[in-house]
This record gives sequence, structure tokens and C-alpha cells, in this order.
Amino acid sequence: MNELLQIENESQLAGHIWPRLTPLLCWELSNKVKKQHAWVEEGIKQGVLGDLIMPFLKKITEIKGRGWIGKVRQWLQEPSLKMYVVQLVLTSPKMPKELLEQAYSNLDNMEGWIEMLSLRGEIPEGRVLRLLKHNNPEVAIAVAKGEWMLNPIKNVRKSLEKQWELVIINYLQEDYLLGEIFAKRPGVASSWLSARIQEATTNKDRIAGYRLERAFGMAANSLRFEERQSLLKTMSPFSYDYLIVTPLIGDSIELYQELLANKNMKHLHLNPLYGKPTDAWVLRVITAMNSGYSAKEIAHATRWGEMKITSWSGNESSMWDEWMKNFEPYLLHSEEQIREVARICIENAKYSRDRALQEELKEAVFGRN
Repeated sequence: MNELLQIENESQLAGHIWPRLTPLLCWELSNKVKKQHAWVEEGIKQGVLGDLIMPFLKKITEIKGRGWIGKVRQWLQEPSLKMYVVQLVLTSPKMPKELLEQAYSNLDNMEGWIEMLSLRGEIPEGRVLRLLKHNNPEVAIAVAKGEWMLNPIKNVRKSLEKQWELVIINYLQEDYLLGEIFAKRPGVASSWLSARIQEATTNKDRIAGYRLERAFGMAANSLRFEERQSLLKTMSPFSYDYLIVTPLIGDSIELYQELLANKNMKHLHLNPLYGKPTDAWVLRVITAMNSGYSAKEIAHATRWGEMKITSWSGNESSMWDEWMKNFEPYLLHSEEQIREVARICIENAKYSRDRALQEELKEAVFGRN
């Protein structure tokens, strides 16, 4: 092992870091030498990298000589060897239960390693199920993500499906990946959405929707009409509730009427009106006004919505000019209600446009502060 360490060091000093063939040398040595445990111990003592010790560890687990279980349990406590011992225990066939249990209880800060082993299909199916039930949610999520990406990609194995879905519903907080999953599994989307709503209503300190805007929208879109209708009837305010109201309604006036009838959600009654005018917007405006909302309230909601941030490229004044042009055709609409809302929207946009022009002129003359 001393010579191996010297070879590694000399290669580093000489700048010859690739191809690195010392691991292959160690695999050959592990098949030829006796007393592999002595090589492991010496490697630990010399501070040799774990991937060079790995071949000797693997040979020990294959030979299963006297006292091998105790030695592996001991080496599991070595920081430099921990990830390699865990890999061996989790991926090798016919591992003793005591070693498996010790490996399961030593997975802190190894989530990335577990995910990689899982997506490469190296962990037997029964052990994947055990990891999905792990008491550390980060471990369970890691193996669930690996299972999702395992070939064939996005096709969870039948024996793992139920527990995998529980992990996704209860723990996964990654917007992009949730969107992928919801697109293929609408049932998971529905359960995930229900869990987030329940979580937000029982734990006020937790922001259930933080950085999950896409996931909330896709989950809402995945629901059947009857599920949307039931949710809109019974919904109470919760953190980031505005993320799902508009996707729940879609273009359905019947569903919008359900929202307007829910007095608990009054703060979001006009949220589906936000944005540039369309035929669907016209129908929602009429519905809202028939429910007692004024043209002024509707124009404000169309412009600002609930906690919406207006973004644009170029000059702000140009953005408001475009906004005004979008509403101009509606000044000639057959419905007086729509004409009134369009007039107020244009007036508001003109005020913002003129203010923006003044700021842009000031910046052109004096520079940006």
C-alpha cells in the first residue's frame, strides 16, 4: 500500500492525472493476494484513497472468511471508507441482515451517492423498497428520484409503486421533477396537492408553495372537473393559494362561479382575471360583475392580480403602450360592462405609461441613480 500511495502522489506531482489506472491495478492485486483485510488495514493507516481499497473490500465480502462481518462493520465507521462499504453492502447479493441494517442507519449526507446507485439499478429491488421507507426523508427522496430515472425512465417498478408515491407526495419539493411526475401520473398530482393544502392549513409557519409554482399549477390542471368543483367549494385560505385558483378554473365559467360563491376565498375572487384580455377573460369579467364586483375592482385585478409581478424587456413605457393596444378593441365591445372595464384599464395603463416616460427621460438626461 505504501508503494501505491507513492505512485498516486508521484502521478499527481507530474500532472499525469488521467488516465488513472491505479484502481485497475488494485482490482488485479485483490484477486492475487491473500489476507485482503491486511491490505485494507494498511490502506487505512497510510491514508490511501477509498477507491483503491474498494477492490480488497469487495473480495472480502465475496470470500466471507472468518470474522468478515465484524471487520466490515468496523470499516463502516471509517470516514474514508464509509461510502464504499455502504455501496458494497447495499449492492452485493446475500448480505447479512445485521450489515444491511447498519448500512441503512449510516446514510447521513450520502443522499447523492444513494441516488446514483439507485438510478444505475445497482441496489436490489427489495432494498430499494426498504430505502423508500427510510426514516430520513432525504434518503427516501434520493432513492425515489433514482427509481424515476432508472431505465426504462419514468416507469416505477410495480412492487415499489405504492411506497414511491408516498415519498413523492410527502417529501419531494423540486418544481421541475414534480412537473415531470404529474404529467405522467395525475393521481399523484391530486394527492400531492391535497397534502400541500392540508400542510399549509395545519402548519402556518411553513410556506407550502415556496418555489413550487409550476408544480402547483400542474397539479391543479391534472384534476378532473368534479375534483376541481369540490375543491373550489370547500377551499379555505392557505399559503400560496393563489397558485392553484386560476389553473383550477381554467376556461370554465361554471368553476369560476364556484369560486365566486365561496366566501372564504373572497381575496382571490378576481385573481383569474389577471392578464391581457381574451374571449375567456370577457366571460369571466361578466360573471364577476354579475356577482357584484365593480368595473374598477375588475380593472385593478386585471392589471395586478394577487401578488403578481409584472416583468418586461425594454422600456417600461413601451410595455404599457402594448397593454393599452390590447384593450383598445374592447372599447367597441357589444357589452357595456366590458367597454367600461377596458376604458379603466387603458386609463390606468396611460397613467403608468406617462409616469414611466418621465422616469426614462430623466434617466436619459441624468443617468441611472
